[in-house]
Amino acid sequence: MKRKNLILTNTLLLMLSSILFLVLLHTVEIKHYESTIGSTFFQTVADNLTGTAQSIRRNKLWERPWEADQLAMPRDVSAIYVGEEKTLELNSSLSSTNLSYYLQTDFLSSKQWEELSKSGEDVLQPIRITGKAAPFRKLYVMVDFIEDSEDVLLLAKNTSVWDNYLRNNEVFFFFLILVFLGNVFYFYFLQQRKVYNPVLAITEAAYQYTEKEFDSRVMIKSNDEIGNLATSVMKLGKAFEASTIMNKKEKNLLEHVFDSLSVGVLSVDEDYQVTSLNTAGEKYYASHIRSADQSMKKGMNKKYAAVIRECFETGTGQRMEVQQSQLIFDVRFSPVFSEEENKMTGVLLLIEEITNAKRLAAIREELITNVSHDFRTPLATIKGYSEAIIDNIAETADEKNEMAQIIHDEATQLNEMITKLLDFSRMKAGYSELEIEEVNIAAFFKRVLNRFADTLTREKIVCTLTVEEGLQTIQADEDRLHHAIYNLIDNAIRYAADPEERTERYIRIEVKLDSLLDQILIIVSDNGIGISEEGLPFIFERFYKDDKARTRPKTNGSGIGLSLVYSILKKHGGGIEVESEQDEGTTFTMRLPYQETVYADRSEE
Repeated sequence: MKRKNLILTNTLLLMLSSILFLVLLHTVEIKHYESTIGSTFFQTVADNLTGTAQSIRRNKLWERPWEADQLAMPRDVSAIYVGEEKTLELNSSLSSTNLSYYLQTDFLSSKQWEELSKSGEDVLQPIRITGKAAPFRKLYVMVDFIEDSEDVLLLAKNTSVWDNYLRNNEVFFFFLILVFLGNVFYFYFLQQRKVYNPVLAITEAAYQYTEKEFDSRVMIKSNDEIGNLATSVMKLGKAFEASTIMNKKEKNLLEHVFDSLSVGVLSVDEDYQVTSLNTAGEKYYASHIRSADQSMKKGMNKKYAAVIRECFETGTGQRMEVQQSQLIFDVRFSPVFSEEENKMTGVLLLIEEITNAKRLAAIREELITNVSHDFRTPLATIKGYSEAIIDNIAETADEKNEMAQIIHDEATQLNEMITKLLDFSRMKAGYSELEIEEVNIAAFFKRVLNRFADTLTREKIVCTLTVEEGLQTIQADEDRLHHAIYNLIDNAIRYAADPEERTERYIRIEVKLDSLLDQILIIVSDNGIGISEEGLPFIFERFYKDDKARTRPKTNGSGIGLSLVYSILKKHGGGIEVESEQDEGTTFTMRLPYQETVYADRSEE
């Protein structure tokens, strides 16, 4: 694998950034020099030329050139009188000789002079000499036209010293740059030898250790950070070698334990390929999951392939029970996520046979929970009327006989309930069938509501029944349907609203036909305390009680009533739906098939 040289990269970045900084600093320095020292320098030159010109004009030295030496003119200023007939040099100082000679021989015949003289205006400005053979680079000139004549007084001073100053400054700057670059390159090669090469050797050794090749050695003996790093890597390699040996032993042990599990384990990737499985999982896969139909996903049974696909689409686990050859299996589909890739990489299937446990638990739970839930009202009735007889509340023989008859009826009902509950438990375990018959709707609901007559009167709850015109009978197992309706009305009474908060409390039962779906609808609604929004999805689960919403129950429920209702309706080939708003009321809609052919030769689900 190609690796980056960080030392070289950092060195180049340092070098480029430093050079840019120095260039910027030099540019700012030159600008500062020009605005301060340069400005003062050229102002002094201008004042010098102006003063000299005033002195020459005042004394008219072009008329008396022999008196020029008597004036104190600057020695480096060249003063030349340019007339129509003659050209005179007014400053005979040796310091200005070369400048005066150049002005007379070259400058006065140049285009620069021609442009200055044609303007007819006085000039005081620096100019840069364009002649290649000129001994001067830059002059500061003053062109002063004599009044009432075309004669011109030309004064000049050599200002090349300023250019020389700037040029020397730049030479010194570039010399500093070269010194800096030399130091940078020396630093780079030093770091290359002292840091980069040792780190590269340590890195190569570390890569060898990750490939489980532990023969690599790093021979660095320096007593600094690099040497300490090399020693640490060598120790890490030894520890990694020992850990690898231990992990190999543990891996073999875990593979043995994994293969010995009674629970089948399969791992499936997103291409429906089985990546790993144990012995139990392999047997289940061969018997139930693998399909000979090659049109299926990788030869996988379409039922399992659909659940696996749903796991990948939703990112959530799934669970299903599968019955195969009188055996019941609990199959759990658990998503497997990769933290590094932050995505789902596969699905883990856990298969457990629960045939015996399922049947035994179902029978035992149904027997115990149903008895405790459904015996409460009959026993309360028997107890109440017995106490009434004992306390001589019933004054006449007829009243006592009536109470005794009620006690007899409730005891008979209890006996029937015991038989029916056992039968219901067998139904849940898959050992019973429905007894479908024509049920008269009016007589059926009269029998159900009579059981709640006293309770409704005592609680001041109005219960009404509305049956669609023309609808007289339904096809159902009357006892089991009675059990379902009873549970719904009992719940509506127990979870009715507080009478202090409701001026009217009601339970409304409506029976009608859904001709579009060929279903009988039995709607039980109330204006009780309702069910919380969080509890609605779980209300039909066994033992679930929505304690957050049901804050004022008359009695403590076991949490199985609605699950029993759900089971009975499902056994009929129907279903149940619920709508509820907390503190407003609840509506249960029971659906039963209407056509008689629906019940013919119904098989157990």
